[in-house]
Formats: sequence, structure tokens, C-alpha cells
Amino acid sequence: MKKWLPFLAVFTLGVLLRFYKLGIIPLGYTWDEVSTIYDAWGLALWHRDQYASFLPLTFKSFGDYKAPLMFYLLAIPYKLFGLSEILIRIYSAIAGMIIIITTYFLSLEIFPKKKKIALLAAFLIALSPWAIQFSRFGFDGNIALALTSLAILFLIKGEKKPSAWIISAIIFAASLYAYQSVKIFVPLILLAYLVFKRKLLRQKIKKLFIPSVVFLILIAPLIYSLVFSGAAERGKSLIFFDQNGQINTAQAITTEFFHNLSNQLSPSFWIKGYDASTLRHSVPGHGTLYKIEAFFFLLGIVFLTRQKNQNKSFILSWLFIGLLPAILSHTTPHASRSLATLPAPQLIASFGFITIIKKLTNKSLQVSRLLIIASFVILSFESISYLTYYYNQYKINSATSFNFGYKQAITIAKEKAKTKDTVVFTDKYGQPYIFILLYQRTTPEEFLAGGLANYFIAPVKWPPDKPNSVYVATPEEIPPDDPFVTDTISIPNTKDIIFVIAETPKTL
Repeated sequence: MKKWLPFLAVFTLGVLLRFYKLGIIPLGYTWDEVSTIYDAWGLALWHRDQYASFLPLTFKSFGDYKAPLMFYLLAIPYKLFGLSEILIRIYSAIAGMIIIITTYFLSLEIFPKKKKIALLAAFLIALSPWAIQFSRFGFDGNIALALTSLAILFLIKGEKKPSAWIISAIIFAASLYAYQSVKIFVPLILLAYLVFKRKLLRQKIKKLFIPSVVFLILIAPLIYSLVFSGAAERGKSLIFFDQNGQINTAQAITTEFFHNLSNQLSPSFWIKGYDASTLRHSVPGHGTLYKIEAFFFLLGIVFLTRQKNQNKSFILSWLFIGLLPAILSHTTPHASRSLATLPAPQLIASFGFITIIKKLTNKSLQVSRLLIIASFVILSFESISYLTYYYNQYKINSATSFNFGYKQAITIAKEKAKTKDTVVFTDKYGQPYIFILLYQRTTPEEFLAGGLANYFIAPVKWPPDKPNSVYVATPEEIPPDDPFVTDTISIPNTKDIIFVIAETPKTL
């Protein structure tokens, strides 16, 4: 038991960082989270989504088509126990826990008999800003990451025990139902594995037959969905198509590819945390890697390229393949679309650290000890700085990105609407209808039957033109000091008003 204590300590730290104030930070829920919760509730109630599609394999969501796994994972407990909004975040946090475990055991497979690398890699992923960020809100890509890392672990284990390849095939297939970008990652990572392990696999070619058949059977419905439903529309967000959905020229594709590659590899992404998409994906000023971690990450790449080892070459290919879904998209750098690269950076950084310490120890024990102490002091300072900012200032700065205020405003409006004819709701913050449906507990059946008939969702014009109504607007649309204003919603601990609620009398 004692030999497991260091790992258990690391794992406990990772669990605390993923679950601490999970229901409070981030503030609010994104419209993707709310849409997923609502459609999962619809599945639990009547086996259909908000568009009345029966048990779909893709879910239409705000110009996008989402993979189905998270919806069904939520629908089962919703059917048994009822609707719970926080469950979507609990799933993501649990996925984050699984990633810590798989990182440790992956390291033991890739770097046999080097427990120090495994422990350090697990420690880095437990502390990772990149991993923490996506473990703390309901993100289907984090579920996919847990599955792909676990599948890769069993893939490598299968070299010694081929029956593990069947488990790997099942998990890989499940990951394809979890997140769209994985449909790029999984085929390429399997191809890389086949290339780097071709000599070994030739000797065990018969053992690959059953796992391959199992994999193909499990993904057959997905292939059907891609061919005969709107799921393939997601592919038009790649650089192979222009902004109008038309096929791009070879020159345009090449130019954008190298432009995106430069953006995705830029220090502003890795060190400063810049994400071109949204504040939901990163904490500005705090990179996807800590600075000291990035230093050993680069060292690890140098050391790995000097070694002829199939597993180590596989890690480097994993690193690049994980970045490809982002590089092949129009918006870069993109933290969520490149999430599949984890935990390769932590494995590489840990290898770089242990290798340089070993080299220095052979020359000067005092210098190696000094480097160990300095590295952990710097990492401690960086991680404390990041966590302090995340749990305090970031929750305020990102409140609007996580749509804070919708629940509070809708709760007030729902109560006031009992004596009013209509509710006029601003659309400035985007997709208000899905928040109204969820927080009012309007079922999909009720929605399709006109459950929002008394709502007008549009830009709010003031002075009002609708008597006996509730108005939910931004402070730019209705001045907070207007005499008709009854309530305001502000970001906690600030004076920044997000929503203004006003009531109009029966006659204007």
C-alpha cells in the first residue's frame, strides 16, 4: 500500500481541483451545456430531442451537430432521478479524474520501470491548467479525452496481452460517439500506431482480427449517420471548405494550414493561454502549460527525437495528431479542438525533466538537486498563481462567457409573468430560448406545442410598446434607473449589470 501513497496524494489533489466549488465556478452555464441538458431531459421524457427526432445519433445545436454520448449519459439518470443541471459538470470532472489515472499507467507502459516519470506526469496533468479548464464545465470533448487516453493505454497493453485490444476497440468506438474532433484524431492515432508498431503487429496479425471487427460493428451506426444525416455538415468547418461551405482551392488550403500551424504552436497559446475562440477555453495570462513545464517539454522533445524507440516516437506523433483537429479548422489557436493532445505534453515534459536530472546527477549531484528544488519552487509559484486567479478573478471576468445571469433573470421573469400578458426577452447575449426552456422547465413537447407563445425574443426597444408585460433586457437597452425597472442582475462582487428587468402597466 505504501508504494501507492505518492500516486494517491497526486490523485487526491487532482480530484480536489476538479470538484472544489464545481457548482459555483465557472459562474453560469454555457448555451452548449444548457442545450445538452435540455435535449438529454427530452430523451428521458419522451425519447426525442427538442426537434422531435427519435433517439438521434447527432444532435442539432446552434448551427452545429453534436456527438451523442453525453446526451445519453445524462438521459439515463434523468430518467431515473429527474433533472439535475450540475450532473453534466460532474461527468466532466470524473473524466478529468480518469485522465490522471490513465496518464500514470500510460507512462508506465511507455517508460517501463520508470515510476518517477509516471508520478511526475500524473502530477502535471493533475495541476494542468489545460486539463482543469475542461474538467470544470460540461464539455463533451473532456469525456472523449478520457476515453481516447484509456483506449490508447489498452492498445499498448495489448502488445503483451492481445485480449486488451478488444477493450481498446470498444473504448475507441465509444470515443467516436463522444466528440466530433475525435473523428479526426482516432483514425490518425491508430494509423500512427500501426506504422510505428508494424513489426510487432505482423507477428500478431491474427489477434487483431476480432478487435477490428468489433470496432467496425460498433461504429457502423455512426458511419450511417455521417452519410445519411446532417452529421457530416460539421466537416464544412474545416479548412478544406471556405466560409460559404464551398470546396477550397489547394493554394488556400495550404496557406491556411501553415498559418494555423503557426498559431497553434505559438507561445501566446502555450505560455500565455490565448485562445482565438472564447474565454471559456483558457485563463488569459496563464498558458495551457506552465512556463517551467514548457521548458522541460521542449527538452523532452529534443531527448525523444534522439532515441530510436517505437513508444517514444508514438508519443511525438500523438502530440502532433492531437493538434490537427484545431489546425484543420478555421479558428486557431483553439484549446478545445486540440485537447486530444493531452496527456502527451505532460509525458514528454516528465521525460525531459527526469532525463536532464539523471544527466546532471552523473556530473554533479549538487547541481541536479538545485535544479529539482528550483523547478518545484517555480512550479508551485506558477500553479498557486494560476489557481488563485482562476477561483477569484477569472470567475468574474468569464461570467458573461458562461452566460451568468440567465437563470436569475428567467426565475424573476417567470414569477412576474404570472400576472402579465407577455415577456419580451433580449437576444443580445445569444440563444435565450434554450435557457428559458430549461429554467422554466418547459418540456420539449410543450415547447413544440407553443410553450413559448407568450415570449417575444428580439432586441428590446425602449420606451416600451407592449403594455402589461415583463421586459428582460441589457442595461444598454433599458437604463437601470428607468422608473419601470424593478430588478437588476449583476456579476457577483461587482457593479457590472448584465440584465435589467422591467414591468409595464396595463395601459401605456
